[in-house]
Amino acid sequence: MRSAVVLSGLCTLCLLPAGTAISAPAPASAKAPAVLSSGQRVVYESDVNKDGQPLIYTFTLENTTPVQVTDEPASHPGISRSGDIYYNRVITPVWGIITKIYHRQWPNGTEQGVTANELGDEYQPAISRDNQILAFTAKRYFTPKVGRPQDVIDLMAYKRPFVEQRQLTQSVAVESNPAVDATGQYIYATQTNGEHTEVWRYAYADAKAERIAGIEDGVRTNCHEPAVDGQNRWCVYSSTRDGNSEIYIRDLKTMVETRLTTNESYDGQPSITEDGSRIVFVSDRDGDKELFAMDRTGGNLRQLTNNTWDDTSPSVQ
Repeated sequence: MRSAVVLSGLCTLCLLPAGTAISAPAPASAKAPAVLSSGQRVVYESDVNKDGQPLIYTFTLENTTPVQVTDEPASHPGISRSGDIYYNRVITPVWGIITKIYHRQWPNGTEQGVTANELGDEYQPAISRDNQILAFTAKRYFTPKVGRPQDVIDLMAYKRPFVEQRQLTQSVAVESNPAVDATGQYIYATQTNGEHTEVWRYAYADAKAERIAGIEDGVRTNCHEPAVDGQNRWCVYSSTRDGNSEIYIRDLKTMVETRLTTNESYDGQPSITEDGSRIVFVSDRDGDKELFAMDRTGGNLRQLTNNTWDDTSPSVQ
């Protein structure tokens, strides 16, 4: 578990009830209002300009009218119980290009940088719901005693006030797409070995690791993109075991896995509410990638966005 990483860099339909209207995101020049309606908040990225540089938007499950969060391109947002939003942005200092993590108190806070490493990319932030533990993927540049410099990709954690980073992994695999439980006791992440993906859980206190999904009855099931509720009872994730991406959920008390979606379209990038009652995910079943919501059992499917661009990477309170 403690050998150096040597892999290369990691890149970063049911109909609605009659009469339901879905609004498209405001144009990139729009400004956010001072307040949003109450309810479980969703943050996500949307490529409204179709230029490959998405902006961050937000709405609630009760009112899906989107509100713009960032004025500059940003991606992979995460949200705390209090509504604080974290995301990554690509910046271009004089020495090149680097990805860093930023934070914004919503709705009136200004953007602030969270990570300060100038020699490696830090991205895919995930915040605990109590806003105390931030997990993220980090790419460092490692120079071994013998051989050429290599990229090192690991899972990191930051405890408020975000001064000292804790490295949770140092393996031959690539860890990515972290998710943090309510208090930061556990960090869930995708572990990739070659073409095989698994979901693992890491204890913040000592980095002890255990596999949650990826092998069923000795068969590899290629699970990834985990999310967890506020009580560490339900872990939801994607799996490509049948050739396309579908959503699964595991009861962490009984370890029983249940498939939630079954269709020929892409269903992935799930996020689960703190109470474990609803799941927000991405699907291209209407032709492009939109956000959908369903109950934990897979019922009461509801389309949240409907537009001509891709809406992806949702995170829900």
